[in-house]
Amino acid sequence: MNRQGYQPATGEKVSQYNWQDAIAMVYEFRKPLENMHLSIEMLRSVIREDDQEIYLGVIMRSATRIDNLINSYLFYIDDAEKLTLEENPVHQLLNKVLEIAKEPIANKQVTVRKEYNAPGNKMVLNKPAVKIALISIIMNAINGMNQAEGVLKLNTGIIHDNFVLSIEANGRSTNGRNADGPWLATAFYILRSNYIGITVESEGPVTRFILLFKMPALQS
Repeated sequence: MNRQGYQPATGEKVSQYNWQDAIAMVYEFRKPLENMHLSIEMLRSVIREDDQEIYLGVIMRSATRIDNLINSYLFYIDDAEKLTLEENPVHQLLNKVLEIAKEPIANKQVTVRKEYNAPGNKMVLNKPAVKIALISIIMNAINGMNQAEGVLKLNTGIIHDNFVLSIEANGRSTNGRNADGPWLATAFYILRSNYIGITVESEGPVTRFILLFKMPALQS
């Protein structure tokens, strides 16, 4: 098993993840997305068959989702100091993330297995930022799965009064410090800046992200 561990930061910039380059790459994605939206609108004006319109709609929704994710990243980076920590039900946040990813999950025919062993717990965290990080990890996992063979497991529990979340996926998920592209690099930066430790384990085709929330869990 290959294991790489990361400890929570205390507000310093996480240069080892090269997040400035990640942000620059995010900006580079915006122009191709604008071209995609323009091309889709032009194609819609000439398409006459319903089947083609359906496929075009899938492309448009995917482009819009990427655009929204990019805007969320940039919002977090630009306004990080203005965002506040609040109590949030963790399982509710996880379900929201899965809802956002439901179309890619359906398209890849991914099996999702949830085992929530700490019901009713709330964590003090920056909800918009942590949601971005979780979406990035889960989307990275889905993208690495083979069609109709993917299994995504989400497990939660309490260890030594700390809330623990495990995200496990079978596939080619990028892990550790060699994160491919801006998504995981920025996710790791967000987690560290929110006092969430992360350990990445890989064994064969299985990659496991273990998140340790340092803030005490609050019972509702």
